Parts: sequence; structure tokens; C-alpha cells
Amino acid sequence: MYLVFGATGGIGSSLAQRLLKHEGASVVLAGRNEAKLQEVSTRIGGGLPFVADGCNAKGAEAAVQQAVKEFGRLDGVACCIGNLALKSIHVTSEEEVRVRVKELGRKCSPNSWSEQCTHAVPHGL
Repeated sequence: MYLVFGATGGIGSSLAQRLLKHEGASVVLAGRNEAKLQEVSTRIGGGLPFVADGCNAKGAEAAVQQAVKEFGRLDGVACCIGNLALKSIHVTSEEEVRVRVKELGRKCSPNSWSEQCTHAVPHGL
């Protein structure tokens, strides 16, 4: 049973699909946009959508608790939050990348991965 934060993005949804289809795992899809979570769940053929902001401790804890409530255990957590891509990297200037990194820093705690893991550890990770 895996919890994937950032499940609406390309890496998160691909990982969730791989876990579902190739590993036979149960997956909770965590993200901030309910409509996108539903679309991903439909497109990849499964996964339990759960709206949560994994960039903060409260959202991370809620997602972990939901995963354990639904499946009784937690085998892994993947943090796939954040995206630097404004457009194809070969046409993105260094300045655009610097500005985007600053924007992401304001939206998401640099410790969000540790907040997610902190809440998962008591469940066997």
C-alpha cells in the first residue's frame, strides 16, 4: 500500500500507475486538486483519490491517516510534489528557473518530504 503525494503530476501519476499495474499495489493518490485526482484515478485505472496539501504537516498527516484507515497499513510514501517546468527546458532561461524556484519555496516547505515521512514512520516505514 503506497501513498503518492503529487499524484496529479507526470511523475506522480506515472509512479502510481506503475505501482497499480505492475506491482499490484493499492495506492492513495494525494494532491490539492480534486478534479485532477479523479481524472488521474480514471486514467490510470485505480487509486484512491485524497485531497491533501502534502506541503504542510497537517495535509501530510491527514493523507497518511486516510491511507492507514482505508488499507490498514502503509508500505511506502513517494513525494512527487513540485514542478520547475515553465515550458520545455531547452527554451527556459536561467532567470525563469530562478524565479520559479523562489515561487515554489514560498508555496511549499523545503521540509515537506520530512513532514510526510514523519507521519508515516509510526505506521511501519
